[in-house]
Amino acid sequence: FEARINYVNDVCMEGSFPEKYFTVFPWLLAYIGKNKESDEIVTVLWYYKWVIMIMHEFPSISKVQIENALEDLRKRYNEFGSTDKVYHDYSREAYQNLGDYEKSAFHNQKHLAFKKRDHLDDCDACVVNRIVTFYIVTGDIKEALKRAQPILTGKKTCTHIPKDTYTNFITPLLVQKQNDLASDFAEKLEKTLKRSKYGGDFTNIYPLILYHCVHARMSSALKLFEKYFGDVFIAKAPDRKFNFYCAAINMLTRVEKTTIKLKLPQNFILFNKDNVYEVSALTGWLEEETNKIAAMFDKRNGNDKYKKAKAKILSIK
Repeated sequence: FEARINYVNDVCMEGSFPEKYFTVFPWLLAYIGKNKESDEIVTVLWYYKWVIMIMHEFPSISKVQIENALEDLRKRYNEFGSTDKVYHDYSREAYQNLGDYEKSAFHNQKHLAFKKRDHLDDCDACVVNRIVTFYIVTGDIKEALKRAQPILTGKKTCTHIPKDTYTNFITPLLVQKQNDLASDFAEKLEKTLKRSKYGGDFTNIYPLILYHCVHARMSSALKLFEKYFGDVFIAKAPDRKFNFYCAAINMLTRVEKTTIKLKLPQNFILFNKDNVYEVSALTGWLEEETNKIAAMFDKRNGNDKYKKAKAKILSIK
């Protein structure tokens, strides 16, 4: 039990290998099912929401499976004496990630109606960040900024916050051409990342690539791409590749040369031992990959969320 719990935290979550949740978590759920008086139940239930949080990242996991997992979490939490607060919190995020903003808004209102902490709530910083992210994703930047004040003023922080908050704000601000505020958040994100030891930091890099591109700092953008491409390339969750690859396409369209020098991993399909790559070939590969990822997710979700997300990133000038 202890080995699997540590694996869930250190490898799946902090090490950023979310696909490995599915190799150990069913065993943990079965364990607390057989040991109903165990003190470890609360730990497994706490991590259960993290598993549900990443399910959308894999297009092979259907909407029905995600919805069933949410209902199972609700049932287990209720049996443990918890309210529906965490259920609505994570349902809002799940439907938001699936592109069903109507259902996400419904769960947002239900979640906001709870005024007290639940004993299975995440830390205050993470709870506030998810509320902020909902308003960012649904296009209400003004409301998002208002609700983000406890985070932006440093009153609420944790391992992932404000790092993830800055990440979520930058791209929409660049799309809206609020470049000054985007630059402020990007500079703070870069400082935060320098202090971070989290294995999943590559998911925070794509807005910084876009930020440097907007300010014509191509050398900085290319360095970020080169440094983090290997981590992105081996990631098993297609969702974790998508934004980075889209940002890279935006970056490469600005390169004026026909070839570019980059140190890319040897397992990359276009690997060249001379470290020289044709810009058109890299762009073509990235286009193919992002289109493939978008098609898989949009088919699963029943909408065009990913297709629109790519268009927004490529629209940034």
